[in-house]
Amino acid sequence: LDTQYRMHPSLATFVSTCFYRGKYLSGVADAKRPQPRGLRWPSPSCNAALLVSGSGEEGAGQSKRNPGEASAVVSLLRDLRPAEVGVVTPYGAQVGLLRQQVSSLPGGREIEVKSVDGFQGREKELIVFSAVRSNRSGSLGFVSDARRLNVMLTRAKRGLVIVGDPTTLVRSRHWADWLEWIEGQRAVL
Repeated sequence: LDTQYRMHPSLATFVSTCFYRGKYLSGVADAKRPQPRGLRWPSPSCNAALLVSGSGEEGAGQSKRNPGEASAVVSLLRDLRPAEVGVVTPYGAQVGLLRQQVSSLPGGREIEVKSVDGFQGREKELIVFSAVRSNRSGSLGFVSDARRLNVMLTRAKRGLVIVGDPTTLVRSRHWADWLEWIEGQRAVL
């Protein structure tokens, strides 16, 4: 498979460069995948954005959560069409927290909230990714796993918003590359 038919071409650009040496082509016209409404996209030509979250993570052991980041995700979701949105995060504790908070929104029960592994093979018009990790040590755990990052970046059809702490994420080579790319697109909310 060398041509993708899911994502807006701007979403496929980084994935092609980072994971497929530029050989991953887009078979989708820009006009077929307009930016989802309800969000003030920082760049009219890029259907991806970064929402900076500096809140600290919580939790010990395998599962982590980030209440401040969960609140930022919920605020972002308020003006979006629920049926079009998928919220993806790497940690089960964050999935639980987000499900609880999202369910209080009008139409919130229509919004799918799943782990990265749980969203594999799925797609939505708009994906909001909560990275969770925000710490002084720079520990990323499996947020830095390239395969999970590739899955997460390829679930959106028309728009992708990453909510995360760039000072922590930049410690992963692939995340550093994505942050550099998104800044070059002038797509930071």
